[in-house]
Amino acid sequence: VSSVSSTTITLSNPSSVNSAWDNIAPGYAANETNSDSVTISSQGSTSSVNLVGTYTVTSSTATTITLSNPSSVNSDWNYLTNFTNNETGLISPQISSTATPWVGPFTLDVVDLDLIYLNFIALNGLYKDDGEQQFSFDVSVLIEATPVDASGTPTGSAQTTTGTLAGSATTQSTRALTVKFNPSFTGRCKVRVRRTTDSDVDFEGTVIDAVKWRDLYAMSPVSATDFGDVTTVQALTYATSGALAVKSRKLNMDVTRKLPSRVSGDQFTTALTATNSAADIMSAIALDPKIGNRKKAEIDFDSIYDTISEVQSYFGTTKAGEFNYTFDSDNFSFEETIATVAAASFCTAFRRGNVLKLSFEKATQNSTLLFNHRNKLPGSETRTAQFGGLNDQDGVEYEYVNKEDGSLATLTVPFDVIPNNPRKVESVGVRNYEQAYLQAWRIWGKIEHQNIAVDFGATQEADLLVLNDRILVADNTRSGTQDGEVIAQDGLTLTLSQDITFETGETYTIFLQHIDGTVESISAAAGGAANQVTLGTAPKASLSVAVDNFARATYQIVKDSSEKQQAFLVDEKSPRDNFTSNVKAINYADEYYLHDELSLWLPVGSSLLIDKSAHGRSITAQGTATTATDSVRGVVYSSGASAGRLDTGLTAAASYTKAAWVNVNTLGDNGSIISSIASDEQLIYDGTNIVVKHFNTALSDSTMSAAYTGAAGEWVHVAATYDVDEAIAKIYINGALVASEGNFNQRTNLSALQIGAFANGTNWNGKIDDVRYYKRALIASEILSIYRKTKG
Repeated sequence: VSSVSSTTITLSNPSSVNSAWDNIAPGYAANETNSDSVTISSQGSTSSVNLVGTYTVTSSTATTITLSNPSSVNSDWNYLTNFTNNETGLISPQISSTATPWVGPFTLDVVDLDLIYLNFIALNGLYKDDGEQQFSFDVSVLIEATPVDASGTPTGSAQTTTGTLAGSATTQSTRALTVKFNPSFTGRCKVRVRRTTDSDVDFEGTVIDAVKWRDLYAMSPVSATDFGDVTTVQALTYATSGALAVKSRKLNMDVTRKLPSRVSGDQFTTALTATNSAADIMSAIALDPKIGNRKKAEIDFDSIYDTISEVQSYFGTTKAGEFNYTFDSDNFSFEETIATVAAASFCTAFRRGNVLKLSFEKATQNSTLLFNHRNKLPGSETRTAQFGGLNDQDGVEYEYVNKEDGSLATLTVPFDVIPNNPRKVESVGVRNYEQAYLQAWRIWGKIEHQNIAVDFGATQEADLLVLNDRILVADNTRSGTQDGEVIAQDGLTLTLSQDITFETGETYTIFLQHIDGTVESISAAAGGAANQVTLGTAPKASLSVAVDNFARATYQIVKDSSEKQQAFLVDEKSPRDNFTSNVKAINYADEYYLHDELSLWLPVGSSLLIDKSAHGRSITAQGTATTATDSVRGVVYSSGASAGRLDTGLTAAASYTKAAWVNVNTLGDNGSIISSIASDEQLIYDGTNIVVKHFNTALSDSTMSAAYTGAAGEWVHVAATYDVDEAIAKIYINGALVASEGNFNQRTNLSALQIGAFANGTNWNGKIDDVRYYKRALIASEILSIYRKTKG
């Protein structure tokens, strides 16, 4: 101390004692000095003045400290003017801050900076607690940014902004604040922060008010809209305890990639559109120079887009043709990547020559190839039969991604069953319930109905096969197989290489393979000789029968009652020596695809209005519609014997199958089972018969009926099918075909359907259970399967 006055202490070169003193003078403004205090103690026994005390600093310079009314703190201050120069050295001031000092500054060396983000957190919350009540305690911060040049020298005045972390009177969890500071200058700057809210030291209780400066971001404008192969994401993380505890921040989010859209042929737009269409994705993968690197001529775009369109139309939802997955590994080959996308959409990708194509697996009555002793390697065939579910599995647990929150969801089928030994499937690319539903039921269908496997060596014809193709395979593991070559054709009479045995009471079908590889099925009967048959209709093309042709037409004759036993699905194909292939296949069954075109399914039970098809349609109960508990079938639908009905919101399809269990309270009453609101089509009980009726204003109305075989109060399974292409309607009762009618006219309108509704002036009087509507005509084996599985 070189001198003192009543309020000021002048120091002698204080920065030589502590270099930090240089930072004080330029840093304290008039509104900041009150946050500092000075403690002065007297040293030396020769002093008769004791100045010990804590004083408030009002201002400071490079060599002086000015105090606020120091004599009020210690009256001995009044005697300082009596000190001589050789006595002032006995005074030793120490400066400390009672509020939070500045943190920083930190330099943001960004030449085009125009926005600053700062994150503050109070990990333990912000509150005061006196043991009886919790009080909110807000904490404010002051942020200062000063423009600087490359060397750090200020180039302008500092600019400030403030922010407040809101406390809470109800929670003790983390509190946080993001401040978006938009200074008027651009470019490099230094940023520092200090707290402006003092801690409540006088509060009688616990004060939790610790605040940390977590992040500092410099923001610059981005003019580019396309970053090439880089996906840029701006993410907002909420300051929860869990999120802040993560040391290495990782992001998991939904991102839809933008791809070119197809115009026509092999032409695509240059503009990019967000899409999850499997067709768009496969095309982009194939054309990508780092993945597929295929030329446009090597991609059958018509096959890809038409097939995905067929998938969506077949299932009745565009979601069946979606793919939603991020390939986060570079170990996938092009073939594996394409196969993964195709499989999620129920398809198989394959190459014919060097051209990429797509094949859709679905229920079909047509086979691609016929294999018999002519095109199978002798002695190579083995067949394996099994009983019960495949590997004793009793269900499927299908895991997919829930689109609502990105969590993993598991769909278990069959419904209402807890499997002991399920097949667990982790899907790839499936992110919606509809797609998961259809995939899971297909897998379960193959577990339940797969019972024969065949393995054989085949000639070069097998090169035409694609996985999941339906093929016909003669059983050459047994003697007496009725197959071979066609050696002559005379109109509808074929002369065959083998004698044929026709059993009395059986009808037969001959499968003919043409020289182009296609297979045609035609009804056949015994001909004039043991090795001759008479065809029901002429083949679609002349048969190859000449000896000098590349190959003669082949045939296989089967009983109609055993036809399905000969149909298989290709499960695996691998090359062998001498241009031959090894083929593994499983038996074909229409039941694999039973849920594919299921448009409505009401098992009823306690969930009367819940459609358990993939579409989850909204069902509305009208009038006296209600549920009743039945001793045989449990909870079922009841019309209330009055004006009750269920409105399905489902528009009738051109081809259809209607199926339901019905129970008539009183024989002789009449009512609708499943009919359209406009009454353009009906499936009704007229008091005596089950009736199918189509109304057509342009053509004559079509009606077909079959006797109702149930007694009052007895459950009967009723099904009706209509094939619009064949114009054939059929009625099944308890799984058996009881009526069939050709030339059955299509309806004038395809309107909404109702269940248990008004018909012919009388309402349905009874109960209904397990209502199903398919948008195709199921075959007899499928109807029988439904009857058996749903029988109470």
